Amino acid sequence: MKNPNVDELILSADKWPAEMAYLRGILLGCLLEETYKWASPVYMFGGKNLVGIASLKEHCALNFFKGGLLQDEEKLLIKPGDHTQFGRWMKFKSVEEIQAKEATIKAYVFEAIEAEKFADMLNNHKH
Repeated sequence: MKNPNVDELILSADKWPAEMAYLRGILLGCLLEETYKWASPVYMFGGKNLVGIASLKEHCALNFFKGGLLQDEEKLLIKPGDHTQFGRWMKFKSVEEIQAKEATIKAYVFEAIEAEKFADMLNNHKH
């Protein structure tokens, strides 16, 4: 379900509105829950933050909160800083670039969902 704050953000965006809207469509198509946190669209699975959309100066990006747990066979994920443990970014500069990688983006999202399910399973066995 669409969050009205995300509608407003995309409509008022100076940079990357078409890219953000396209990424949003992909993520909603993956049946993730759309929320608005930290002034950005965040997509959740099972109550956990899975992926966010960021509009940055040089590019639009998907932020995989636990991207470090993904296989990243296409080598598309970037570690945003030396001290980042799990977060990874996937950067885009055009809707065409997103369209060309759409199947891969979906595969990464579904892998992130599986990683989240696995992490939950591990946590539940600790108790």
